[in-house]
Amino acid sequence: MRIPIQSVTPTTGSAEIIGWVHEVRDLGGLTFFLIRDRTGIIQVTIPKKKASEAVLAAAKAVSRESVVRVSGTVKAIDKAPGGRELVPETFEILSMSESPLPLDVVEKVPAELDTRLDARFLDARRPRVTAVFQIRSAAMEAINDFFFRQGFIQITTPKIVAAATEGGTELFPIAYFDKEAFLNQSPQLYKQMMMAAGFEKVFEIGPRTGTSKPAVATSSQTLSVQILRCPNPHSHGSHMQKQSRSRRRKLRTPSNTEMISVPLPNGQLVQRWARTTLSLTGPQRSARTTRCRMRMIRLSAKRST
Repeated sequence: MRIPIQSVTPTTGSAEIIGWVHEVRDLGGLTFFLIRDRTGIIQVTIPKKKASEAVLAAAKAVSRESVVRVSGTVKAIDKAPGGRELVPETFEILSMSESPLPLDVVEKVPAELDTRLDARFLDARRPRVTAVFQIRSAAMEAINDFFFRQGFIQITTPKIVAAATEGGTELFPIAYFDKEAFLNQSPQLYKQMMMAAGFEKVFEIGPRTGTSKPAVATSSQTLSVQILRCPNPHSHGSHMQKQSRSRRRKLRTPSNTEMISVPLPNGQLVQRWARTTLSLTGPQRSARTTRCRMRMIRLSAKRST
């Protein structure tokens, strides 16, 4: 029965593994294979004088990144990866890869970005890229476990919206069934709805889309952990309603006025009302991002000649 390469130790005795041919080195009397699966790499050593004809034939025909099944005896070797090697009794090719490969999985030869994207399944086999997914998975597992222990409820909010839900932000438009839609940039609206519904503590782990404004509109995505906790579980509804009413009053407040003196052509001074306006800057996602700016309406008069 096949076991993961990571589980193969010098004390295993015998093992059967399945993986990709990561690298091949032919030294005449010995042929070394590095076999890789998602858990690690193991060295397979074939002594040509002792190996069977079937093993030698398969070892000669196999190409890099082919899928093979190998079974044999495990021996302790200090110089081998993981301090052990596998001497095969059977060597079976399950799937032969084409040669040459579009990119080097061993990373001895760098590949251009277009090549990596065209052969993304090969690019994701590279140990450096695989490590990114493994670290990300471990981080998300730890974050989920922490919030679940704290009594949070995990939610999933819509990522495609028909209109802007947050004022003052640059939107990233997309075509959605022949209609214009936008990538949602913040789940704040939906989190507040959950608070009003009495969920009290919610969190979401998902992509966050942001736009920049160069010559051509671009979009970037990052992993975002969104958290919202109601400060008072017994007044979450009234708290949210009061906050919303207060914010609406600020936005609907008529412009203030103040009296200023304006000189006329004959030298007299008259009193005129000047108007101050409320200017909102930034993404307007919070009342803290607002600031007032005074804009005076200048009154001018032409001097008579």
